[in-house]
Amino acid sequence: MFNEEKSLQIDEIRPTKFEDFYIVIRGNDKDLVELGGFHPIIVSNERLEHSQTLKELLQ
Repeated sequence: MFNEEKSLQIDEIRPTKFEDFYIVIRGNDKDLVELGGFHPIIVSNERLEHSQTLKELLQ
């Protein structure tokens, strides 16, 4: 699984209004993860800064 490959302890996974994006809760941290490709991708802060729509998903 994704969390095992990345050695991440995941507390919760929440869906978003977008089909391929999920919010992953890890302790006090929240990450936006894209599952639309061949491998899950944690959306980078740089990408979030350039997309107000994606940025709003974490608020």
